Amino acid sequence: MSEEKNKKWHYTKDNDYPVAFGRYENHAYPQIPCLVELRTPCGWYGVRFWNATQKCWDDEECDDYYCDKEGVVRWMYIDDLTEND
Repeated sequence: MSEEKNKKWHYTKDNDYPVAFGRYENHAYPQIPCLVELRTPCGWYGVRFWNATQKCWDDEECDDYYCDKEGVVRWMYIDDLTEND
């Protein structure tokens, strides 16, 4: 992974979690799509949604609780991952 992409990762050990901004800012119940590394022995990566109201991670369908905020090691906004450099 390039150095620039590494700068886009946010670490939960630093108490750093997604913030609703841009198109998510005015939602009554914002859920922000992120690429995450889960806290598992193999470091699984996938897409999960940060539930800004409940302060937890929701599943890939954005409708069910997946894990507590501590269940993720690091995360990146999907918008940062898909932006044109």
